[in-house]
Amino acid sequence: MRKVQVSVRIVRLIVGLSILGYLIYIVEPNAILAVLAKVNYAFVPLWLAAYLLCLALGALNIHLLLRPYTRVSYLTLLRYDIVATSLGYFTPAQIGAPIALALNLKKEDGVLLSRSVSALLIDKLNTFVVAAALGVLGVLRAFKLLDLQIVLGPKFAVRSYFVVVLLALLITTVLIVIYFRSQRIRKITRDVLDALDSYRQQKKFVILNFLLTIVVQSTIALIWVITFRMIGNAVEFKAMITTAPAISLVAYLPVTIGGIGTQELSAVFLWKAVGVSAEVGLSSFLVARGLTILTSLALLALNMRDWSKFKGRDHQEQTGSSVEK
Repeated sequence: MRKVQVSVRIVRLIVGLSILGYLIYIVEPNAILAVLAKVNYAFVPLWLAAYLLCLALGALNIHLLLRPYTRVSYLTLLRYDIVATSLGYFTPAQIGAPIALALNLKKEDGVLLSRSVSALLIDKLNTFVVAAALGVLGVLRAFKLLDLQIVLGPKFAVRSYFVVVLLALLITTVLIVIYFRSQRIRKITRDVLDALDSYRQQKKFVILNFLLTIVVQSTIALIWVITFRMIGNAVEFKAMITTAPAISLVAYLPVTIGGIGTQELSAVFLWKAVGVSAEVGLSSFLVARGLTILTSLALLALNMRDWSKFKGRDHQEQTGSSVEK
């Protein structure tokens, strides 16, 4: 079974790199290299500050949901979340992040696995709702549905909003059919509903999580603005706040490792609608991906080392206490 999982991961990695390689070939490597040659590394500290702020806000978001039920400190949760988030960039559909975080939180006194999973489910649900609500604007702009008018006859035309509603109804119908035909999806749905029900008496924390999620998505958009400035291109914040969330959701599709290839493809497509050329869009994504991977590896190394020291110190304290007794 483990060999099969490893094989699947290798296939996903190959698929992702193939998509990315083909995209680079289509855009033309020389054009990308010309853009990358203009990278201004003076913006790297600002990029890192925004990235770390995003991690801190994300951990605070989960801490808000755990606060009514557990005593885990924010700094402890932040350390766990940094490791989990960093691992998530190297797993299919980023599923490694919530799993790693839930398992690490289980080590803390008073943190039940069911409680941490419930908090993570609600956090992911709020993230999906906010990202989808913002991202749909970028998708509609890319498809030019916001300005589209469909003529059905000499004196009868339908605005695109009507078409969007019909598409939404169609997608909803398909999801309902899938729901009743899939036992696994029904179980996941029940787990989400149970998680929501457990917070019925703690609505304010769910609302705070939702509002902070909007801030997190805004911070991600700011990171992209800084990334574009790093390669000498200015983009509007409103353009990133409506496209970056949609691109981030693509990473959750279990097609490639960490969304490699699929995210770059969606970024080039969506950013073209806001006036960003393919070579500039792909170059900025390659810069951001490189910085993210390097930062994640550094954070993993630092936190794993600190965690080892902490465990060793904790063991010494326990040994010392035993001797004194």
